[in-house]
Amino acid sequence: MECNTPELIVMKSCLPLTETRIVLRMLLSAGVLAVLLACAGTAAAYYAIPPWLLEPPVITVDDSGGADFTSIQAAVDAAGDGDTIEVRSGTYVENVDVGKRLTIISASGNPDDTIVQAATSGDHTFNVRGVDYVNISGFTAEV
Repeated sequence: MECNTPELIVMKSCLPLTETRIVLRMLLSAGVLAVLLACAGTAAAYYAIPPWLLEPPVITVDDSGGADFTSIQAAVDAAGDGDTIEVRSGTYVENVDVGKRLTIISASGNPDDTIVQAATSGDHTFNVRGVDYVNISGFTAEV
């Protein structure tokens, strides 16, 4: 007893051939849509902005070497707006001129072990000029 014989179509409720095609097309469309959505999700994850572009880089300073720079001023000169400069413990003899939006912090957070002494007496240890939003913390500044 097959559903496509004329006698059974009258006696049984079988879907006509056009309705069967419509149902098959809908199922196929749903499957294709599911595959496309899965691919779109993968593509969105692939083309998402990497975290290192969202967070500014941390530039390190250590007066004894082993970091990106040995002086704070060299790190400031190389940094871009919004960067963070992390200064490791030590004594730095320099006058630091800051003319861009930066965060300059001591790695330890302890002002007793991260000291900046002015190289030119009577001059500012840290001189922030022409810019807002500069954060300098965790240092002992000596003139």
